[in-house]
Amino acid sequence: MSVPDPPVPAAPVSGPFPEGPPSGRRRAARSALEAIAGLGAATLVVLWWINDSSTTGVLHQIDDNSISVIHEAWSDGVEVDDSPGYRVLRPWSQDPYTISKTPIEYTMRGNRWENANLTPRLAVRAADGSNFWFEEVRIQYAVLPERADVVLSDSGGDFAWHHGIMDAYARAVLRDALGRYTVEQIVLQENLRDGTRAAKERLTEVLEPHGLTVLELATTKAGFPKEYESVVQRRKVAEQEIQKIDQELEQLRASRGGKLAILERQKQREATKMRSGLAMDLADARRVAIREREEVDRDYRSRLRAGERARDEKLSEADALVDAYTKEAEGIRERADALAAKGVMAVRKALIEGLGRVEFEIAPHEPPPSDASGARRTTHPSAQ
Repeated sequence: MSVPDPPVPAAPVSGPFPEGPPSGRRRAARSALEAIAGLGAATLVVLWWINDSSTTGVLHQIDDNSISVIHEAWSDGVEVDDSPGYRVLRPWSQDPYTISKTPIEYTMRGNRWENANLTPRLAVRAADGSNFWFEEVRIQYAVLPERADVVLSDSGGDFAWHHGIMDAYARAVLRDALGRYTVEQIVLQENLRDGTRAAKERLTEVLEPHGLTVLELATTKAGFPKEYESVVQRRKVAEQEIQKIDQELEQLRASRGGKLAILERQKQREATKMRSGLAMDLADARRVAIREREEVDRDYRSRLRAGERARDEKLSEADALVDAYTKEAEGIRERADALAAKGVMAVRKALIEGLGRVEFEIAPHEPPPSDASGARRTTHPSAQ
């Protein structure tokens, strides 16, 4: 079993400050550090004393909803700053004041005065002497940041501008702007909108010298006494009916062009169809006329030929009869000449023989007809 060797001692490490008494450079560095530390401590003490003994302090905080107004103590200058953060002040020469810039809402509602920004409802006397009111009026107003010093001198810092200033103007301005209309006019939405806009402009004008501005002004519909409410309601119904009728009339007017175009197209189609039908009917009529004319011509020609044949036959018959009658007349003449040659007695005998061959027809006697008076009319023999 072997015995380990004893450890070898490490060599001394050399450095900038070797062991031994401190040198002059090291003592100077340590003295400088001690002087700087003492000066810093003294500065902090002085700052603490200034911040504690000064009424404004050294650091001034500005939050997101605040506006800082800094007054110069020696020059009476004013500086407005609304940038969030910290602001370093000069002690005993700058005084900071804070004003809230959060908008506030002034409301007129109900019948009781609750606080400076919640007051009774707004009643207005109309131009025709009637009365109406608004169940709720809301006015949102705020500080003009560039005129925060005016707000500070007029109302004070923090939230002081919330109290009373709007109540001093709002009711009078709204009554003046909305009271220009009659009861019949105020129910119209455009008149209410115009009156509200005029009131907002007037309120902005009167609040501007105080460093305030109106952001929004909204009202409900006007309310009226019960006896007038029924009249207003009936009128609204009538106006809605009129509006509905006007809309229907506009729709009819708008659709009139389309309907006329459809009717025009239908009329053109019908006219084209009728023209086509008339052309076909005319062609059929012409074909029928040609066919009938041909049939009439054929019938005429056939009848003409038949007439010619009948004429020829009649002419032939007439010629035959002429020949026969001529021969008969010649025979009669010959017999008459023969009788004349025989004498008068022979002629008379021939006449008597001829009279024997004559037949007589005997009819019963009928009396002549009578007229209306009962007298018989006689007919002259010459008339018979």
